Amino acid sequence: DTTGRIAWTVAGHIPKRVGGEGRLPTSWADGTHRWDGWVSTTDAPKVVDPPAGRLWTANARVVSGAMLSVMGEGNYPLGARAKQIRDDLFAKEKLSAADLMDIQLDNRAVFLDRWQALALRVLDDAAVARDARLGEARTLVTNWGGRAAADSVGFRMVKMFRAAVLERALAPLVAPVVERDPDFRLNRLWQAEGPLWQLVSQRPMHLLDPKYPSWNALLADAMTSVVTDLTANGRALATRTWGERNAARIQHQIGRAHV
Repeated sequence: DTTGRIAWTVAGHIPKRVGGEGRLPTSWADGTHRWDGWVSTTDAPKVVDPPAGRLWTANARVVSGAMLSVMGEGNYPLGARAKQIRDDLFAKEKLSAADLMDIQLDNRAVFLDRWQALALRVLDDAAVARDARLGEARTLVTNWGGRAAADSVGFRMVKMFRAAVLERALAPLVAPVVERDPDFRLNRLWQAEGPLWQLVSQRPMHLLDPKYPSWNALLADAMTSVVTDLTANGRALATRTWGERNAARIQHQIGRAHV
């Protein structure tokens, strides 16, 4: 505000939950679990004048403890972007408007650094290297730039590689869920990175999908699928940039309507 104080809170209604914090699907049939109006603004989670003098969110979880119980443990986005913002905010004692603009435009892909390194190890595998299509892929992943840049093909490939590994590595674990709900999608689980990275790092055989003879085979299949998808219908791999995939398509609702 005009006096220099800062605060964070929630804009909008928060349901007052009865019978639990809403972490798991629960039947409301017997009335023991329900919503009972809205949490008052007085009781809404808030952070006021934090001692460090900095606030950041990036849609990640901001509070814990009792305030998190009120908020509910929803599917918060992974805190990777929030961490970058936090680190940039603490990099200087005082920040100018230009500094804050730099933070807003920071497109470094710090979170994906280790996935790029893993992708290169997969592409260096002798069995994988025999696929001629992957020679170009290795060059593009090597020169990815480490940023979510519009002209980067390598960034798009690394991001797709992680998603492909996620689907394959966790498929056996979520099979019972998919059986009950065919519309379930793993990519909606923002917090899967922890267990996923443990799997690809430790590679426990008892948690490997039986369709693969080894974890190396699973990773190779994930990388091959990325290249196959990007070169479908004769498309040149070098043209499949992140900007092509992540283009903003903003259109008014009425303009989008079909007559």
